[in-house]
Amino acid sequence: MSGPGIRHDSGAQLCVFLCESLAFLEGAPPGSEDGLVCHWYASLPGGETAHAASDVFMPGAAGEHVQLDWCSFVVVDAGAEADLRLTVADLDGHHLGVFFGTVQQLAASDQFDIQDLLLQNVNGALAKVTVHAASQIRWTHRS
Repeated sequence: MSGPGIRHDSGAQLCVFLCESLAFLEGAPPGSEDGLVCHWYASLPGGETAHAASDVFMPGAAGEHVQLDWCSFVVVDAGAEADLRLTVADLDGHHLGVFFGTVQQLAASDQFDIQDLLLQNVNGALAKVTVHAASQIRWTHRS
């Protein structure tokens, strides 16, 4: 039910991505001594892109889960084929590991789904990130 100033925008979806924690499988990678940052990148076939960066965090020991509690929001056209990349980078901007996926893969419904995503590089799996994701039809103000 919507109030007089709100409407259901069935042409757009609001996607929520909560990165709960990150654990490096074999300990902190070189270059992480001053801290690290996670990045979400979203891209659409038409060339539009979006980017969000987490706060700086310090890595833990091998297998230790570091709490990120970092929430990002993306609005896309309903049914759009949006590609997602989740990376971890050092403070100089060198990306150390990446996960490739899609909005449909991570945020398949309006119920939060919890997944452990592997961030990989040329040497294999670097880290595991626990992500909660959901997508719902967007609500907007009436115009």
